[in-house]
Amino acid sequence: MNFCASWDFIEDVRRSNSLVELEAICVRFTRSAGFAHFGFAAQSFSGRSAKNYTYFHNVPEPWGQHRYEKIYTSSLSAQQDPLMIHLRAGLSATAFSSRGIVSHTRPDIARRSRRVLQQAGDYGMKSGVFAPLMSSGSNWSFMVMTSADTTDVREILPSLPDFLFFAHHIFCAARLHSGKWTRPTAQLNDHECEILRWCAIGKTSWEIGQILGLAECTVNYHLQAAARKLGVKGRRAACAQAIMLDAITL
Repeated sequence: MNFCASWDFIEDVRRSNSLVELEAICVRFTRSAGFAHFGFAAQSFSGRSAKNYTYFHNVPEPWGQHRYEKIYTSSLSAQQDPLMIHLRAGLSATAFSSRGIVSHTRPDIARRSRRVLQQAGDYGMKSGVFAPLMSSGSNWSFMVMTSADTTDVREILPSLPDFLFFAHHIFCAARLHSGKWTRPTAQLNDHECEILRWCAIGKTSWEIGQILGLAECTVNYHLQAAARKLGVKGRRAACAQAIMLDAITL
């Protein structure tokens, strides 16, 4: 999927009015990206009790119920789950296979993941991508897409950037639609808005610096400042949040 194609889905996310609509958009995005199933879960948009748990998915049953209604609603089980360990360790988006191969993670987490991934493979989820999603108003959140294909992890790594950008938009919209978060007012300055615009269309910090006549470290400084103001972590999350808040337009 190219950037233009994924942007159509992001526009749908921005126009959505409910979690039900988000779920339908996720189904369409997942299929368009060449995957079969998806899952989204967020614990504590406000507070840490189980009632603040939000999720939606189209994962085959009973695996979906086991994961989203049992594992992730139990604090103890969630803390021991390898995907949660990866998320809480502050690691990046990752690709995985039912053979126990996981990219962008620690060796100990990869070892712990093998049994879970093999079990997921029994339900037709043999490879996929996983995006940790964090902000100042969330205890933890993630989105995952899986495929029935026994694809080599290296072949699905190129799908991570568009998937991660889309997942951050789903996260922002889910916070609004859950009724547990109010839309903040982002006080971004002109430099931050301009840099976020270039970042949102895929430019690197070095490329943005060349365009605007700034040092790469200065660009990174403005991106970090914007992320703090928007209450998120990371440049993709900052871009997604700024777009959702209409702080920038593309």
